[in-house]
Amino acid sequence: MPAEQAVPLPDEADFEIGAALGVPALTAHRALTVAEDGTRRLQPGALDGKVVLAAGGAGAVGHAVIQLARWAGATVISTISSPAIARLATAAGSHHVINYRDGDPAT
Repeated sequence: MPAEQAVPLPDEADFEIGAALGVPALTAHRALTVAEDGTRRLQPGALDGKVVLAAGGAGAVGHAVIQLARWAGATVISTISSPAIARLATAAGSHHVINYRDGDPAT
């Protein structure tokens, strides 16, 4: 990675934490800022009035999407597969969860 794209880790964060956060967080950020008519920068209020679907809200990327979208003001809906996963997505900040194993989630 070019040095200008690297972000220094805080002193209390080891390389394992940095490695675990980098790809999921960057992927989530990109997913939330890629819309042609959407925001290019996440900050509080950047997604006010928007609804974000976080597919797989308990996975690393989905979890980061929930947290970033909620922080930026979006209403967050997350797909989940069980009550335990629903608790994880809700704890991350998802306003609503949809269990895709309970019938057709599109209805």
